[in-house]
Amino acid sequence: MIPLSTDTSPSVNDPPHVISNMVTVVLDTRGRLSDLLAVAPQLDTSAAAAAPTDWTPLFTAAALPFAEFHRVDSQWTPRVYADERAAWEGPMPGEPATRLRVEAAAYRGKAVSFQIIGPWTTPTRMQQTPKTTSARVIAVIGTALALLLLAAAIALARYNLRVGRGDRRGAWRLALFMLGVFVLAWAFGARHRADLQVESNDFFIAVALALLNVGILWLLYVALEPYVRRYCPDLLFSWSRLLGGQIRDPRVGRDILIGVATGVFVTIALFLFRLTPMLSGGPAPVPKPINDQFLLGSRYAIAAVLRIVPNAMQNAMFTTLVFVVTRAITGRLWAAAAVAIAFFGIFVAGEAGDSLLFNVLFSALFSGAFVFTLMYFGLLAQVAAFFVQQLLVNGVLTADMSKMYAATSVWLMLTIAGLAAFGFYASRAGQPLFGHLLPRE
Repeated sequence: MIPLSTDTSPSVNDPPHVISNMVTVVLDTRGRLSDLLAVAPQLDTSAAAAAPTDWTPLFTAAALPFAEFHRVDSQWTPRVYADERAAWEGPMPGEPATRLRVEAAAYRGKAVSFQIIGPWTTPTRMQQTPKTTSARVIAVIGTALALLLLAAAIALARYNLRVGRGDRRGAWRLALFMLGVFVLAWAFGARHRADLQVESNDFFIAVALALLNVGILWLLYVALEPYVRRYCPDLLFSWSRLLGGQIRDPRVGRDILIGVATGVFVTIALFLFRLTPMLSGGPAPVPKPINDQFLLGSRYAIAAVLRIVPNAMQNAMFTTLVFVVTRAITGRLWAAAAVAIAFFGIFVAGEAGDSLLFNVLFSALFSGAFVFTLMYFGLLAQVAAFFVQQLLVNGVLTADMSKMYAATSVWLMLTIAGLAAFGFYASRAGQPLFGHLLPRE
């Protein structure tokens, strides 16, 4: 929601240096080739004639029937140097009415580029995806609100520090914990090298970005905590107990369980809103991008999950700050809820598709669920809700065990189920699972 980056590792698909013979292979979720890029040698002194390029293995790797594709003139230039270009057109497997274009290139008989281009593909190196006027307005408003809120947090934190108010011990505990989360995420998700100098440089860059985000969290907590204790102390009951080490406190367990339920609810609502236009004969929704870290194996997926933790905390604290400040200014609970819902709704507008009506309804439902969770169950429940919602939306979940990311999907679902199970266990306060079936004497 809030435009703050929590990614502290370089993308595995964006190498910092281009090296001869480097090859990048992109597969779809079924393990089929969708993109190939190979860097030709920087120095080539060979004078021998190159053998004809055999394109068949690339079509086989992409699961495309080579016999059903016919040659056409090449239109898309490769991203690397090549001395041969070729292109084909043919039917999309399973959707014969949809035509695909395949663009390939080779250098001295070896493939250096292979791209599958559909009707939806745009030349992104020439033009950016156009945005509607409403999307641009929403983006400008969202950025302005985020900067305004950050400035307000700085002013409030400065005032609280001057007058000696606030839970500084709790703020430092939170900051140190989040710094540890960032470092652990870097350890799992970064590309580690044997070169100590390169590795140390990457580490310090990661720590610098982590300190920026941790500093913002510390600032938000110092700005927020005194006003919450004064105007809405109920919001911090379970949070204070958790910071105090009372992990199995019944209130902590209850709020975690409520947060998990809220996160699942808003995620289901999101997918239902995206599919609703199809019921009236509209087109299928445009697939939303996911975090590709979840497709690269458990090591990268664990790093992605760890980065969700501080992001969920930032979102919860920003929303809570809006709610509490409005509550202090107006003195009315429902006025504070309305302002917080409107503020939050700006950042999720457009998630439900292109329909203005669906976006307004979805924004109200989505942000309302988080704000009401904050009002009735507190900050900890809202943090848990943000965490679960982002994990479900950004993660890759499937019941098909043949998928390449099935193992990651299983432990992601177990993570959410385990969080809910712990919340249920702690909330019972040691009572039997099914209560007392027989009356006590």
